[in-house]
Amino acid sequence: MVSIWDEFRRLQNEMNRVFSRFGESDFETFERGFEDYRRPITDLSEKGDYYIIRAEIPGVNKEDIELNISDDRIEIKAETHREKEKKTKKSYSYSRNYSGFYKSFALPLNIDSSKVKAEYKNGILEIKLPKKTKKKTMVKKIRVKWLFYLFF
Repeated sequence: MVSIWDEFRRLQNEMNRVFSRFGESDFETFERGFEDYRRPITDLSEKGDYYIIRAEIPGVNKEDIELNISDDRIEIKAETHREKEKKTKKSYSYSRNYSGFYKSFALPLNIDSSKVKAEYKNGILEIKLPKKTKKKTMVKKIRVKWLFYLFF
């Protein structure tokens, strides 16, 4: 038999589930498959002809970082796996550590994705996103001729 307290707990859990998703943006919904990953702290700035993204990803080797860039989105993903085994005459211990970072967001439309550069140093990933060069449009003035007809 279900008690009223069990029903209250079920209702509270359902309310917590509903309100935990309240106010999520489309990006958070997009990232739902990576909910066990930590989100790196990121800064986006603009300097001259390019944008700079800085992401804090501590404790990761640069080989473990994956960047996926399309025309309108960038995805930063980093995963680390560590295993440690310790044997003595009297004991045995084995530990496995797994951690990951994930962040995805939209890019401005004027990014040249073929020239993106990334550098990882001291736990900071810096991504330089160059802006597309604007094609210079040539302006040519055309003189409109005035035609004047006389009718007799």
